[in-house]
Amino acid sequence: MKKYYLILVLGMLALSFNGYSQVKVDSYGRVMIGTTSTSSGLKVNSTSSNYDGTLFSGTSYANLVNIAGSSLHAYELYVGGEAFCTTGWSSSDEIFKKNIQKLDGTNLLTKLKKIEGKKYEFKSKAELGQILKKDINDSITTIPNFPEGEQYGLIAQEIEVEFPELVKLDSITMIRAINYNGMIPILLEALKAQQAQIENLQRQIEDCCNNNNNLKSSSLENNQTKTDLNGAKLYQNTPNPFNIQTIIRFEIPGTVQNAQLHISNMNGTLLKTFDINQRGSGNVTINGNELNAGMYMYTLVADGKEVDTKKMILTD
Repeated sequence: MKKYYLILVLGMLALSFNGYSQVKVDSYGRVMIGTTSTSSGLKVNSTSSNYDGTLFSGTSYANLVNIAGSSLHAYELYVGGEAFCTTGWSSSDEIFKKNIQKLDGTNLLTKLKKIEGKKYEFKSKAELGQILKKDINDSITTIPNFPEGEQYGLIAQEIEVEFPELVKLDSITMIRAINYNGMIPILLEALKAQQAQIENLQRQIEDCCNNNNNLKSSSLENNQTKTDLNGAKLYQNTPNPFNIQTIIRFEIPGTVQNAQLHISNMNGTLLKTFDINQRGSGNVTINGNELNAGMYMYTLVADGKEVDTKKMILTD
């Protein structure tokens, strides 16, 4: 057993040899893999760069994962390339939250109307390299590794106008990022508000249709009653409009005992009454000089019941 311990100790000493070690553990307990110096607890690196925190990187920063932040980014975790996992969970238990407030879906819907979804392509690493070094920070050596081809998403600057709390500005690189998960409750409440509006409009349409159907049914019943009442009928005057005279025709069955034709103004004031003694087809002539220019109503009444009412127009 002592022999095995001795071999293990010798192996550890060989690994910790400064000039040629692949794995080094210094006197502070810091572990270095692929490097001989670090200021963090663990550093895994195939390059020689100075980072604060824990760094896992590939050759020439083609793929980089930086955990616990670095001097180049203001994030606890930075992945310079595609990331994949089979599942993921976000902490959302109520126990962790305070100042919980309901969202106003109608207000959110108004804001969402000002935002546009976009289709775009990411700039190449060569293009980004020139832009980032020129416009942001000459010391930046890590260029984002974006996917190729057409993409769908939002523009951070546009989101920032309506939902600034969903946009993070990297204080070091001054580059914006969007919290897409934060858009989910906003879209949910806006969708519910929109659905409520749709349902309200549907109810209004249904009420309108029902009212129209009731009016049509009532009108049909009234027309049938007025037209078929004891067989009496009232026709539209001719000519209409008129300025000299017009003729109002009607039909009075022989079963009717009393019949009259009433002339009224649009306020319902009775102006003239013509007693109708003839039965069968008949007519009454209205002279223009008997009335002032305007619109009038005439009503046929048979045995005290209204047969029908129509309008006529007298011009100057």
